[in-house]
Formats: sequence, C-alpha cells, structure tokens
Amino acid sequence: MKLTDKWFWWLWIVTEVIIVFIGFHELGFTKEWISSMVYLGLPQPLMILLIFFKKNHHISSLLNLAAILLYSIIAALLALFDNYSDKLGSGLWWFCFMTVLPYVQLAIILVYWSVEILVISFKRKNLK
Repeated sequence: MKLTDKWFWWLWIVTEVIIVFIGFHELGFTKEWISSMVYLGLPQPLMILLIFFKKNHHISSLLNLAAILLYSIIAALLALFDNYSDKLGSGLWWFCFMTVLPYVQLAIILVYWSVEILVISFKRKNLK
C-alpha cells in the first residue's frame, strides 16, 4: 500500500465521519428525517466516485478529498454555531457547503474524466 493510499483512506474516513455528524446534528435540532438524509446522502456520490477515481489518479483524488474535508469542516462549524446564533444566517451557508459544492465538484471530476477517456480513445484509434 502506498503512502498516498493511507492518506486517502484516513481522509476518506474522517470526511465521512464529519458528513455523518452534520446529518445527525441536523436531525437533532430539526427533528426532520428528510433534511438529515439530504445532508447525509447528497455528498455520497462524490465520495464513492473518488474511490474509483483513485485507481488512476492518486494525487488528484487525494486533493479532491482534502477539498471535501475542508468544506465539510466549514459546514460542520457553521451547522454547530448557526443554531446558537442568528448572526451567521439562516443555515443557507452550510446547506450550500453540503449540497451545492459536492455536486459542482462531482460535475468537474466527471467532465475531466470524460474528456480524459475521449482523448485516450482517440489516441488509440489514431495508433491503429
């Protein structure tokens, strides 16, 4: 196992724990299962994609995971302090961090991966 693999899996586990914490924190304060499942479920396609992306892109998957960890930490802090203070807003910011940003990042990774696959296939056709 490479060092980047160990870092990847540690970061992946920590990020998942933070995402689960945000979901259960939302459940604790609002008592609504729907909003809790939104925060738990929406980042999951990106987290699963990164496992497959890691096979050929060790460093970029690690950097993407670090970005997810960063905005998950920011979302967790906003979620914690937003329920105690009205100065941070109505929860829209941490909603953005846990719903919009994962899908923007997912779209960027999918476009990059698609273009890479197309380039590889065109190179193979040109070699034949």
